[in-house]
Amino acid sequence: MIISAKSIETGRNFINSQLDEFLCRLNISTITSNPIYDGGLYHYTAVKNINSILIDNHDKTVLWASRYDCLNDASEGQIITNVYNKTCQKLKNENKISEELFEVIYTVKPNRTSLFIDVENNRFVRCEVDTYITSFSKEYDLLAMWNYYSKGNIYDGINLGFDSEAVKRSLINNTPLSGVDIQICPVIYDEEQQMKLIEGLIISLKDKYMGNKDDPYLRYVIAYKLTEWKMLFKSKHFEHEKEVRIITRVGKKFTDEICVKYRESFGYIIPYIELQIDKDSLIQTTFAPMTGDENRKISQYSVMKEILKSTGYNADIKFSEIPVRY
Repeated sequence: MIISAKSIETGRNFINSQLDEFLCRLNISTITSNPIYDGGLYHYTAVKNINSILIDNHDKTVLWASRYDCLNDASEGQIITNVYNKTCQKLKNENKISEELFEVIYTVKPNRTSLFIDVENNRFVRCEVDTYITSFSKEYDLLAMWNYYSKGNIYDGINLGFDSEAVKRSLINNTPLSGVDIQICPVIYDEEQQMKLIEGLIISLKDKYMGNKDDPYLRYVIAYKLTEWKMLFKSKHFEHEKEVRIITRVGKKFTDEICVKYRESFGYIIPYIELQIDKDSLIQTTFAPMTGDENRKISQYSVMKEILKSTGYNADIKFSEIPVRY
């Protein structure tokens, strides 16, 4: 898997390059300090999708993770470079890093490759990465999110709520050990917070920097973290989504362990992978705002209860409390 506390410890047993030696010299927290999320995960989707998510696979809940470069945000993954350069300039202007170190790190860009643990062969492997995203919100009843599923005068949407700790356990148990890394992280919209995260990394690395011989390895570690964070940094224009992401990175040398499928959306072909989640991870379902009388809600509640019971789920059923008429 991609460098983590566990893989760094494993890596100490088979150092095979100067990069490995540099990595093992670092404080583990320096390169693993991503924002952690442990709240509810609320997945907004069209009602028709409950078949593929909840019903069709009898043993597991199946969530789709779409390749990041095919998502609907055209700026996806592009914000990081500008924020990083601004942070480097700020640190130099405040004399927190030297001119020499500034020149070494300023031009670093996110990597196309990353380091994985090859468990079978007991070694680090550097290879190109495909990144897949599954999106959730921190809240289960947001009008801005329901609006993505509005069709004329009605909302064709449902929200599936998951317990994040149960999801984490599922992903650990149901994911190959080699060549795959999965993290659950909140999206960061505030530029000041984005810069603070980068600044903490650079200051931590500065203390481990030992001159010219470390230049390429220092640059690699920064590029690695920028590659991770570019999936977490988004424009403030999307902050209404209050997004949390399952970020799945797959080393291209290990793609035989992950089945990539393809779907169509608005004329685009989108590669995706399926994440297998244990059924006890689902804690609630929430219907979008409904028009019509109370009988409609009673009917839909009854149908959803029937679906959950027949497919082995034990989840609450809720309705949006947003008071819309049309």
